[in-house]
Amino acid sequence: STKAALAPSESEKHKAEARLAELTSENQSLRRELESWKGRVESLVKKFNQVDPEEHRKALEQVEALTKEQQSAAAWKTNMEGENKRIREIARNVNQKLKDLRGP
Repeated sequence: STKAALAPSESEKHKAEARLAELTSENQSLRRELESWKGRVESLVKKFNQVDPEEHRKALEQVEALTKEQQSAAAWKTNMEGENKRIREIARNVNQKLKDLRGP
């Protein structure tokens, strides 16, 4: 009678142990999946935050070329301003000489 009374609880114990094993296994599986997803996310974040060395090199070359172009344009502008001033001075002298030649 004691064995009969214990039989259902033994059966329930085995069911509970089986359920516990099932849940433990599922928990471990979910933890592995979570770690896998964390790795994927980390990989994607690194990928999108990473600068392609070739693109970076090209960008630096473009900056250098544009800087040289800007410096060249600035030098040309300064030269042209000086030339403009010189031409205006010549024009003023020519106009003055014409006035002098025409007389009063």
